[in-house]
Amino acid sequence: MRVRTKLLIIGLLLSLVPLGIVGFVSIQVGKEAIVENLGSRFKLTARATIREADRVLFSIQQDATAWSTNPIMQEVLSRDIDARVSAKLIKLHRNYPQLASITVFDTGGEVIAASPPYSIGNKENVSHYESAYAGSRQIRDGHVDPVSNKLVVSFAFPLFAQTDAHRVIGVVEVNCRLDVLHDMILPELQQLNLFQENQRIYLLRQDGLVLMAPEGDQGLVGEMAANHLVPAQLLGADTERYKIFKEASGVESLAGASRSTGFKDFEGLGWSAVVMQDLRYAYLPVQRLERNILTVGLLVTGAVLIIVFMIARRVNQSVTGFTQVANAVARGNFDSQLAYSSGDEIGELVQTFNQMIRELKHQRAELVHKDYVDSIIKAMTDTLMVVSPQGEIKTVNRATCQLLGYDEVDLLGRPVTDILAGHESGSGSGSAGHVESLEVTHAEKWYRTRSGNSIPVLFSGSAMRDSAGNLIGVVCIAQDITELKHFEQQLQSAREMAEAASQYKSTFLANMSHELRTPLNAIIGYSEMLQEEAQDIALTDFVPDLQKIQNAGKHLLGLINDILDLSKIEAGKMSLYLEDFDIAEMIRDVAATVQPLVAKNANRLGVNCPEGVGRMHADVTKVRQTLFNLLSNACKFTERGTIELTVERQEERILLRVRDTGVGMTSEQQSRLFEAFTQADASTSGKYGGTGLGLAISRRFCRMMDGDLYCESEPGRGSTFTVVLPLHVVDAVAAESTGRIVSPEPASDIVLGRTVLVIDDDADVRDLMERSLTREGFHVELAPDGYTGLERARKLKPAVITLDVMMPGMDGWAVLNQLKADAELSHIPVVMVTIVNEQNLGFSLGAVEYVTKPIDWQRLHKLLHRYGDGHLDQPVLIVEDNLQTRELLRRNLADKGWKTVEAENGRIALEKLKTISPALILLDLLMPEMDGFEFLDVLREDKRWHALPVIVITAREINEEDRGRLTGQVSQILQKGRYAPDDLIKQIRALIH
Repeated sequence: MRVRTKLLIIGLLLSLVPLGIVGFVSIQVGKEAIVENLGSRFKLTARATIREADRVLFSIQQDATAWSTNPIMQEVLSRDIDARVSAKLIKLHRNYPQLASITVFDTGGEVIAASPPYSIGNKENVSHYESAYAGSRQIRDGHVDPVSNKLVVSFAFPLFAQTDAHRVIGVVEVNCRLDVLHDMILPELQQLNLFQENQRIYLLRQDGLVLMAPEGDQGLVGEMAANHLVPAQLLGADTERYKIFKEASGVESLAGASRSTGFKDFEGLGWSAVVMQDLRYAYLPVQRLERNILTVGLLVTGAVLIIVFMIARRVNQSVTGFTQVANAVARGNFDSQLAYSSGDEIGELVQTFNQMIRELKHQRAELVHKDYVDSIIKAMTDTLMVVSPQGEIKTVNRATCQLLGYDEVDLLGRPVTDILAGHESGSGSGSAGHVESLEVTHAEKWYRTRSGNSIPVLFSGSAMRDSAGNLIGVVCIAQDITELKHFEQQLQSAREMAEAASQYKSTFLANMSHELRTPLNAIIGYSEMLQEEAQDIALTDFVPDLQKIQNAGKHLLGLINDILDLSKIEAGKMSLYLEDFDIAEMIRDVAATVQPLVAKNANRLGVNCPEGVGRMHADVTKVRQTLFNLLSNACKFTERGTIELTVERQEERILLRVRDTGVGMTSEQQSRLFEAFTQADASTSGKYGGTGLGLAISRRFCRMMDGDLYCESEPGRGSTFTVVLPLHVVDAVAAESTGRIVSPEPASDIVLGRTVLVIDDDADVRDLMERSLTREGFHVELAPDGYTGLERARKLKPAVITLDVMMPGMDGWAVLNQLKADAELSHIPVVMVTIVNEQNLGFSLGAVEYVTKPIDWQRLHKLLHRYGDGHLDQPVLIVEDNLQTRELLRRNLADKGWKTVEAENGRIALEKLKTISPALILLDLLMPEMDGFEFLDVLREDKRWHALPVIVITAREINEEDRGRLTGQVSQILQKGRYAPDDLIKQIRALIH
């Protein structure tokens, strides 16, 4: 038998035997306690029953005594019997339902009156009422009333004559029903908590006649109590007692009795009260105790079994563990250990056993240690050396010898400083402190080979110490990283080349605008001039060809602009210019602009835009350009079809959907649709033209604004492009520096021709300029930032704008770019205001205007008239290094009646200024020897040229560095708080006029 089974049997016996003994004794003691307690309670109940019966009968006796003197009784005996007298008696009887009957006898025993009246006229034996006729009160023990046929107790009282108080003229008998006595006594017993459920109470006469019985045993009333009802010794007991007996039905019951010694006013009654209860009900608490004991016994037994099972299991595991570990040790496995953390004898045994295994393992390890370590060291591919505290090499492996070119014998005993390049041997080289310095992790060092070469290694050193903490050596492991160093050099070279390529790309993009737009300027300019000359000399046959040349140049210009836009997006240099605009109004503008393209292929454009679609905050230029691209493509790929532009607002988003009924696309064509320089297929470009940049730029514009562009298409069934944008676009860069400031709506009473718009983020400056300009008769409007300034400028169309350069979010240069790019605002003079250096009044870039190449000649002529009218006798100074551009400018100006002076660069232009006084200057920014930036710096140092208008003409994309230089140039013009208000007013007046 297993140990676990034995422990379980022992635990079961130890738990069940004591529990059974305790349960049996507890049940027996409980039964005895219940019997003792019930017997005592039954005696109290019996006494209380006798007492209550005495109280009830005594009360009736008192009432009957009062009735004997009642005038009704006298009327019964002194007058004739009539209905009135019987009615009074019956009424009296009804007030006492516990009475069976009330009877009045005369001296001869004849019933004179009665209630109920059935016995009137009957004769009774006067011997039954001998004491009453003798003038005393009399009680008759339990008997059957002949009138009501009920078992009663009778009270008889003499009736005396009214004239003679000692002469008995009759008897009145009151019969009390015993069958209602139980119900009259029971409430009092219940109130005294002497009667409980399942108890029975009986009243017995001296001879054993049952006078009162509980409900259910009413048939016993009037019968003699048999032995099976109550024990005979309880019937006439002189003392109170209780007894357990078995009834005729076999039920074991407990009975208690008490005997009455008679009533207070009547002698001879010796009733007994007997209280009984079936012991099955009495023993209910014991039964509950039995169940509780059984439940507790089961729980205790279960708990004991679980505890014994756990103990047995743990002991069994320990024994099994001993067996398994012993078998493992026998097979040579000394790593096995017993896991047992208890502090008992088993735990001590386990610790001793584990210690024995460790000792065996240590002894065996000592036997194989040297061979094992030598095998590991020799098998290592990394170099390994063990250096003593004195710095001498004690152990090396094969890899070390191969790397350094030494034999093992040559290395052993050699100072380690002979191996480590950069460490010179000497008297102090072998000190313990020097050896401890070798304790490093993954450090780059150099090993010196036998031939004197240096090899880079990844070095790690780990110190070995004895139990006292003293250094006993250092284990040095190194890995040859010569090839890794070579790869690092290649990687560094590749990175430098990539950085250089990136710089070349930036330089290329910066110069591409100038290098490509300069010849385009000549192509477009000369083609325009030749068209005019051909028309003037009636050579109209040449005009179509010249128009084709001009259109080709403009197409190439658009391609260059797209490439530069895409490059700026990829480089992260494309900025967002966010503003609030009405969506419906923007859609109407786009639809009107694209209408000629729609009509070109006989298409029809449908616009579905709710008027109440609302406003959005975004870069309206990029949104408009995206829609132009989508609608242009739809017009291009659709002939005699329908194009729909639908606007849908969804919570915080806006959906712009362009659908056409054109050629459509396959899924493969759609997969590369948004790639730069890619179209649906090769035939698409040949048939429809285009560069494949429009959709790529449009999607990137949408994603810059936290939106996207999607396409759905089927071949032959058209395409649907959907633009999804948030209603409120947030510029992450601008949001970090400042929040958007919304300015109030412009005043309605604008003075046309004399309105000045002040754009400045400094409230003090805005207030000062408003006060100064208002005092001089100007109407002043204010804008606290660049975004608001652009909105106000579009609404007000002011005569002059003063613009701060250094503003958060959108600086003055960005505002100026947008002002000059807007055809409706480009003519407005702008005065730049900044706070960088201490100079006086002037204009941005040394002037109020700039023009990009290829030159818009109509706009240039308007600028010349605006700033040069009244100075036609003075020449226009053209500062431009490109001969073709200078020639174009000279010829165009000459046609309009202007005199010109040319200069190839800024240095020559300064020389020219010494001999001439031009009306204005046309200035290129990029020139050899002295560019436009340097020219402006020198020009503004001369006070004679502060007011000289300069129009910048450039083909270069302005980068951040250029912007900084130009902003610096602008900052030399006017400093906040250092200029005289009169000077500013004079400049504004000059610009307006």
